[in-house]
Amino acid sequence: MSNIERSRLINEELLSGEFYFQSLVEQAFRQGLIDDRAMEGIQMQSIRLLAERTERFNQGDSSSVKIEKAQSIMISNFYTMSVYLKSLPDADAAVAEVTSTPISEIYKKGRRMLDIKLHSAKHFYSIVCRNKIQTPNHDYNATIDEGIKSFFYTYDTDFAAHEIIPVIDYPLSTAVTDLAGLEYIQRYLGNLQLENLFCSRFDAAAIHRVMLGYDTGYGELLINIYQQVLSEALGCALLCKNIQELYISHCDTQKLEHLFAGKSKEEIHCLVSDAAFALCRTLGITNDGLQKYILATLHEISSRVYNAAGSGALSRVIVIPQQPDCSEPLRYSAGEKMDDEKYRGLIDEILQCRYAQDKLEIIKNNISSLEDIEDVLVDAELDETEAFEVLKLLGEAELSVLAGRHLYGMEVGAADCSDREKRLQQYLSGYLSGLPCEIQKEIKRLAGRIKEV
Repeated sequence: MSNIERSRLINEELLSGEFYFQSLVEQAFRQGLIDDRAMEGIQMQSIRLLAERTERFNQGDSSSVKIEKAQSIMISNFYTMSVYLKSLPDADAAVAEVTSTPISEIYKKGRRMLDIKLHSAKHFYSIVCRNKIQTPNHDYNATIDEGIKSFFYTYDTDFAAHEIIPVIDYPLSTAVTDLAGLEYIQRYLGNLQLENLFCSRFDAAAIHRVMLGYDTGYGELLINIYQQVLSEALGCALLCKNIQELYISHCDTQKLEHLFAGKSKEEIHCLVSDAAFALCRTLGITNDGLQKYILATLHEISSRVYNAAGSGALSRVIVIPQQPDCSEPLRYSAGEKMDDEKYRGLIDEILQCRYAQDKLEIIKNNISSLEDIEDVLVDAELDETEAFEVLKLLGEAELSVLAGRHLYGMEVGAADCSDREKRLQQYLSGYLSGLPCEIQKEIKRLAGRIKEV
């Protein structure tokens, strides 16, 4: 019975996610779970660990380091221990570990766990890159292509595990708080992947039109794309319109204003929640994590709708999409090519597959750049049906880039074309000819405007 009572003395809600070890020890000391002697032992062991890590930092030189650096190494040590202690069943188990296991051993366990988490985060980052939204928004692209990428080059698991040096500007709909270092990056990537996963249900051109409806200069704004797309999709769901078209007219806005008129914030939240469930059913969203993320976003959207509806500004929340200015080029990044050795291994794996579905799964799970898709269409020796399935993975923007490279402005099947080029042209022209006329026209229009960067 006493053990049960002891476990209740630690209030886990008061523990810091960023400074878990420090807050755990402090609360345990206040509650009498750690006495003066044990606290002194923890402090002395922490100082010895700092001395060992500082000597390692100095590459064996026992000379002193700057106070600021020593403090940073100490925080890094605590952070590393926290990573392991958080993996235990509860705070009670974490306190028991701290009081019964040498600090140096806890650090080693945390350090091994950091390596595992870092490997996992790198893999998850590759998934985020494959599911990127094709958008001209600078902060979105820079955060993924530069900020997070540079984190993996600069992250110091030994002496600065708690730090995030690169700039990560893109704001998530659900911000990451009370975390640091690798844990922050893991949570950020997790939330970003959910946002990308939702946006992947819509064509990039439709998303672009919605964002232009919010602001024609949105490419330079610090704005969350997912939340704006979700708001638009909810508006379509409330009006029983085609959700994937993401189109709200002036007349639709008036209907929504009438729907929300005179309703309380709670009533609007109920309407929006019902629309969210309908949206998930229509789009076939069964991923539990994505469903929860969408529901977590609804409070913010409901509040914005409530405030906007009461002031006649609903079109700033659920916007009227705008067609892009055809005089301005659309910027498109094809992504980073896979290194040659990895690419050759992937092609060998595809060539050994017997079934088309297996080939498609390999391509979906491993290829993120348009250049690699372009090469695989030929190098993997796909037949026409298989090539069409690969092309189905692409949106209008990607198809426009390929069509601009290989179809428009050149003679298909010309005598001076290489066999490789002729095959790409054959696949592209065959696939595009099977699309609705409206989409074919849009792809051709986009092809004339897209500027690759």
